[in-house]
Amino acid sequence: MINDNILASSQEDVRPIKEHLQVIPSESEIIKQDFEKRSSELGRKIE
Repeated sequence: MINDNILASSQEDVRPIKEHLQVIPSESEIIKQDFEKRSSELGRKIE
């Protein structure tokens, strides 16, 4: 029950956040892409 309330209130905030992220690539997104690149290179070494 409590989780439903949190989801409902957070969904109202989703659009402004997404619009903001489209304008400015977030630092976490850059870090994530860098991590995925490194982990895929690491995966090839392990195989």
